[in-house]
Amino acid sequence: PIFPVLLFTFFFSSGHSQSVLPADSTSSSRQYKLPDSTLYPFYFISDAEAALVTGAPSHFKNGGWKFAGNSWRYQSKYVTNQKDSTSGLFGELYYNIDQFNKEEDALSFFGNSKMEHAKAYPLTAINDAGNDAYWVKDENSNLTFIFFRRGNRVIKLLLYNTLSKDPLKELLLLAKKIDAIYF
Repeated sequence: PIFPVLLFTFFFSSGHSQSVLPADSTSSSRQYKLPDSTLYPFYFISDAEAALVTGAPSHFKNGGWKFAGNSWRYQSKYVTNQKDSTSGLFGELYYNIDQFNKEEDALSFFGNSKMEHAKAYPLTAINDAGNDAYWVKDENSNLTFIFFRRGNRVIKLLLYNTLSKDPLKELLLLAKKIDAIYF
């Protein structure tokens, strides 16, 4: 069966969802490889795992695959069921995976992203997840994220609005689990 392209919402979008296929997906001049059939995104993070990271009961809000230039991208969002006691906001956990047809494209995307992140944040290397990995914690913007690459895939876990709990330990465990089980 053909892997379905799901409706999704971009990070920070206004809530508009769309189904996206490459414009020339039927063209014989270009071939696009759909995401591996084993990458069922709803298996990546459970609501219970999201709750461990956010420090509060959480639920899956939205997610889906889309074609993004030279990769297929899965994006999802988990939201806490209650406001954080310190920030007064609902915690949000975002999960991204970009699957490229070529490892070189993943290397380039990861390298460019790493350079851009290094301009804005101090990066801390992670030695036991992916081929290359780092994390960022920015107290000023209430942001913690992990970015790692394994082969032709680039994964990002990003957490906002959870000041009452330090999420880094759980984010690192989740990144290592995703890396070990799925890649």
